[in-house]
Amino acid sequence: MRTWLKNNPVRSVLVLFFVAALPVLAMRDFTPDNELRYLSIADEALAGGHFFVLTNHGIPYADKPPLYLWLVMLLRTLLGRHSMLALGMLSFLPACGIILVMDRWIRSGAEGAFSARERAAAAAMLAGTGIFAGMACFLRMDMLMCFFIVLALYAFDRGRPWAFALATFLALFSKGPVGLLVPLLGAALQCVVRRDGKTAARMLGWRFWLVLAAGCACWFGGVLLEGGKEYLRSMLVDQTYGRAVGASDHNGPFWLYFALLWAVLAPYCFVNVPTAAGALRSHGTEGFLARTALLTLLVLSCFGSKLLIYLAPLMPLAVYTVPAVVRRRGWTPLRAWGLRIPAILFILIGLAAIAVPLGLRRIPLLAEFDFLRSPLVACCGIAPLAGGIFALRVAGRGWERATLRLAGATAAFLFFAGLLVPQINPYTGLGDICSQVPAGAQVYTLRVRRTENIDVYLGYGPSRAYGKDYDAFLEDIPAEGVLLVKDTALRERADLSGFLSEKKEIGRSGPFLLYKL
Repeated sequence: MRTWLKNNPVRSVLVLFFVAALPVLAMRDFTPDNELRYLSIADEALAGGHFFVLTNHGIPYADKPPLYLWLVMLLRTLLGRHSMLALGMLSFLPACGIILVMDRWIRSGAEGAFSARERAAAAAMLAGTGIFAGMACFLRMDMLMCFFIVLALYAFDRGRPWAFALATFLALFSKGPVGLLVPLLGAALQCVVRRDGKTAARMLGWRFWLVLAAGCACWFGGVLLEGGKEYLRSMLVDQTYGRAVGASDHNGPFWLYFALLWAVLAPYCFVNVPTAAGALRSHGTEGFLARTALLTLLVLSCFGSKLLIYLAPLMPLAVYTVPAVVRRRGWTPLRAWGLRIPAILFILIGLAAIAVPLGLRRIPLLAEFDFLRSPLVACCGIAPLAGGIFALRVAGRGWERATLRLAGATAAFLFFAGLLVPQINPYTGLGDICSQVPAGAQVYTLRVRRTENIDVYLGYGPSRAYGKDYDAFLEDIPAEGVLLVKDTALRERADLSGFLSEKKEIGRSGPFLLYKL
């Protein structure tokens, strides 16, 4: 066993990563905001037999390319239902792929062989980065795009033009323009830095544009045949320009990502950011990674729409500068503090988590969440507490030991938090409350967000979603059916509470109530 672990350090980390994430992947409910929408779109496409023009309850959905949703449809067809564990693999497996490619890439560009501990620590650092671990467990196309971006950049660095072109197109086809811009601009910048016109002509020449043109021609041709010019215009112009320049949702100033970068790379940001900045002028692999990460940050900062998760493509690039730079320049006391700070934060977080069950009665806001009384919450605190203490003791001896201890604590925290998921689901998803709806009953919703996609659970959507419009509901009370309402509404409106007190409560899950009208 020890021999296998020594010979397969990265695979060992990935196995631990999978074990830690398995409870979340297996038991989590779908979130109403995006995940239910993706599943509803996939069901609608399968029912209507249209695969290039996507719709959500008849409304065109041109926000994203179809590749990810095709995979969702494929799993739905093969399994006959939507399985969280199977769908989670569409994020988890690309996350593992990113780590494996980055490990091979950094080793191929190194002057000497990395030790098993260095390789394991680098893999654990990326897997244990909070946003990366979260993305690996949620149903989004970002991780798939990131995998193809990393694969494209690796193919470029290895001088494989066809693989570079194909991976770049697949990154574009996974989520959109960012998948094209990051590999293209990163490769172009590397050619400029190296003053290598021959490589630029070979890697960014006719092969690249032929693959891109052929792929886009098939994609756009399918869209044109199914949806016509209006849908194609919406996809190419409205969505692209709207998100890049005229975004009304998630809008933010140019500098926002420079502040959010520290959160994206937490808890290792105090090591990753300075190390990547110091590698910008290097001509080795770490320089290519650092410059591409910085270029990605600048390009994304020019877009109007800004979300934390949009910075995902630069995470593996920034993280993997660490092993190469430390190998060249050594582990300094200043860098050691870059791991001591998160170790101290882990200790504080652990103490706070252990104290939560003790303070429930004194904090009314927390007392509403029954799952916080579980002994598993204390386990979620013990993991970062122990990991922080052990990492603090060894941070001065090298980055590998401290990183492995912090990553192990993160994995343990994820595992214990995953065991709490069945108790958390009623607060974050609608699956449990929808299972209590009588068969075939008309459903009306009040003070509940994004209920249009509950057709994933019921086979049909709500007859009407009132949102926060209490007056509209009370003025036109449905004669029959059931009302799905959040308990907040009863506290906000006494007249609504009085009306529902005369109705029969037939279901309850977390903050959601179900009444027979």
